[in-house]
Amino acid sequence: MERKGGVKEQQLGFSDWERSRVRKQARKEKFLYEMEAVLPFSTLVKVMQPF
Repeated sequence: MERKGGVKEQQLGFSDWERSRVRKQARKEKFLYEMEAVLPFSTLVKVMQPF
């Protein structure tokens, strides 16, 4: 792609775009992170498995 004035514009790939943006942690992600610290998922699965 060329812009006016002959300067070439480079297109970002999807992974480059993902890394370039700063994203706020979603409430769901924060909740799951905190729950994992309190009760690891593997332990929860072991408790629920008999049911």
